[in-house]
Amino acid sequence: MEPIWGLRPQPPVHAARPRGLAAAAGVDCRPMSSQAPRPTADEILEHALQLPKEQRLRLADELLDSVEGEEQGTAAKIDPELREELIRRLKKIEDGTAVLLDGDEVMRELRAKFER
Repeated sequence: MEPIWGLRPQPPVHAARPRGLAAAAGVDCRPMSSQAPRPTADEILEHALQLPKEQRLRLADELLDSVEGEEQGTAAKIDPELREELIRRLKKIEDGTAVLLDGDEVMRELRAKFER
C-alpha cells in the first residue's frame, strides 16, 4: 500500500512490529518517523483540486486568512460586506446571469463621453 501524503497505516496498539500476514506481505505498519518527507505544494494542490467546489472554496478562504496581514502593508481582513458582495457577483458570473462588458469598450465610451 502506497502512503498517502506521507502517512502510513497506523498499527493497532498491540502491534509494535509487523508480524504474521503484515510481515509476510512486506507491509510496514510502524509509525513513520518525524523525518518523513512532507508533501510539496504541488502535491497538496493536486489533491485539493479533486475536492468538491464547496470544500475548495473553504480551503481557499482558510489559506487566504492564514496569510493576510503577514506581510507589512497588506489588509488584515476583507470587510465582510465586501466579501459577500464579491461572492454574490462571482455567483452571477458563474451562473451566466451577469452582464459582462469589455473593459476596452467601456473606457472608449467613458473617454468619448467626458472629452466633450
